[in-house]
Amino acid sequence: RFNKRGVPKRARKPYRVAVFDFSTAGSPIRREGTAEIANAVFMGALARLGHRVVERQALGAILAERSRSRAAEFDPATAISLGRLKAAEVAFFGTIAEDAAGFEIDIRAVSASDGTVALARSKRVPRTRSLRAALNALADDFAGLKL
Repeated sequence: RFNKRGVPKRARKPYRVAVFDFSTAGSPIRREGTAEIANAVFMGALARLGHRVVERQALGAILAERSRSRAAEFDPATAISLGRLKAAEVAFFGTIAEDAAGFEIDIRAVSASDGTVALARSKRVPRTRSLRAALNALADDFAGLKL
């Protein structure tokens, strides 16, 4: 993705971000794994913009070790809660729904410090268009994110 001068797009201010699994909003998705693929594509697009993406699987292992090593200082629930807040500044939540015409994607950026929605975007993707291109365009919308 490039700006008008041909320079790769970058986030105005890079954040540490966590992308949570896209939900399907109760909508049946015809191809299994579509939500997981959408999640991975969006995560990659945010990383290309310069955001530091917190890998949630690695985060879980780090937090588990941290809670074991500091058992006397924290109870596990507190350790996990503190670790999540320190690990990411912004959490992204997405929903993907499918119908006969295509996909509807909704994504929200939520501040990890206070839980407020900093920015939300939706995109309708007809079957004739690329889901990957739509997710990249949505990520570009978050390049100017300000908390």
